[in-house]
Amino acid sequence: MGLVYKPNIKWNWSTNPIIETPIFQKVMPQNRFLALLSFFHLADNAHQPERHSANYDKLYKIRPFFDHLNARFPAIYYPQQQLAFDESMMPFRGRIEFHQYLPSKPIKYGMKLYMCCESTSGYVLSMKFYTGANTTGPERGHGEQVVRELTQTYLDLDSDKDTTGHGFTTNWTAVYASLQAGFGDMRHNLWCENMGIPSLHHKTFQKHASNIYKQTLFLRRKIFLRAAKIVMQQMSILHAVDYSKDDIIDIAVSYDTSWLTRGHTSHKALQNLRPYDDDVEIEKEECVNNVGKRLGSALRNLESDSSKRRITLGGRDKGRLTANAIRKLQIYYSHSILNNSSAADMQQAIMASLYNCLSMDSDPSHHLCPPADINLLKRCERKATQNANESLHSAIWACCPKDRFSSKPKVEHAVITAICNFNFGPTEQHAVTSISGVILQASSVALSEKRLARRIRNNQRKMNAANQHRRKKS
Repeated sequence: MGLVYKPNIKWNWSTNPIIETPIFQKVMPQNRFLALLSFFHLADNAHQPERHSANYDKLYKIRPFFDHLNARFPAIYYPQQQLAFDESMMPFRGRIEFHQYLPSKPIKYGMKLYMCCESTSGYVLSMKFYTGANTTGPERGHGEQVVRELTQTYLDLDSDKDTTGHGFTTNWTAVYASLQAGFGDMRHNLWCENMGIPSLHHKTFQKHASNIYKQTLFLRRKIFLRAAKIVMQQMSILHAVDYSKDDIIDIAVSYDTSWLTRGHTSHKALQNLRPYDDDVEIEKEECVNNVGKRLGSALRNLESDSSKRRITLGGRDKGRLTANAIRKLQIYYSHSILNNSSAADMQQAIMASLYNCLSMDSDPSHHLCPPADINLLKRCERKATQNANESLHSAIWACCPKDRFSSKPKVEHAVITAICNFNFGPTEQHAVTSISGVILQASSVALSEKRLARRIRNNQRKMNAANQHRRKKS
């Protein structure tokens, strides 16, 4: 009857040659069909929940048959990639609780039905009746919820899981990948434009990014607790003492940061934060590389200031303060610190290198040597560097470029993921994606492991004894 439509149901058994359809008379008599139709039921009314109960279902009378159709449609046919979602109005003017009135539609009165169909063939894969709002207030995310429910079979989503405010899995993964590459919504859409794939609206991108930021914060405490546990294990091995989690261990910590306002330093910020007890004094040590760079900067500034006073220190003549001479002094200064253990020995080595560069048999110039800062050299006795900080900075700026403005949640996300990658490698960084709801494929994990192995191999090659000797000679 759906294919051969007639205004009156009894016309299907008519013998009038103009409207006759013989198949109906051969299958079943008219009176028997009408009798069966009058007593046709798909559910037992005796078990129907009360109207105001929690499990009341407005589609109870057709629910078993309706669910059976939704289960059979995708079971007998697997669609192609392109799917279409739309709403349809079924004409109906009877008495029903969830009837709709849409004056702008061709069918103004009826029941609204959502359907998911294959775009090429029009095959219906799943459908859902709109039975009214489930809340007393305005509905939020209703369209997203309907699409997720209709595509549950193909997206492998758990309908019992609370997904309020979450985007689709594909969009979520695309936004997370863009954040890891340091892209915002504009760069993400530009990349999609060049790849010839659909892009995201900027509000959709920001919504998914905000949810990823919130989920990433849950990983922060886990990362720091694991790092503290590893430090405690290494200190126990170094000092041959079995430390417990309540013990306070005196260790050297390298810290660094960037401030937009002048007059602030990372050491001042750490003193203001007071991460330890109030009576614990934080002693600042110096980075050997930074100290060497300061000498080079001071010599270049001296040469520049002297030229302004018409005192020539630079030039190409022998004994002039050229760029190569400054670089050589800077290297000697750093080596003097690295190759000595105490500040006094460092001072003696620095002065010896300076005398060697300035002194001549005919015209000794030892009186021009500036006095060494013994306090600065004492802060270099540990011979520590901030190379690890600079490496961590590069990992952070890869996710959050410093030449562009970024919000605080985006910076926090970049810092957490960079620390996880820096401390434990790229494979451990997948914990962020699992917490955020992004499931990576096996190929992604394999690429991360390969990248970690290459990183370890490069570091071992750089720390080779032959390479160290070659660097010292240069």
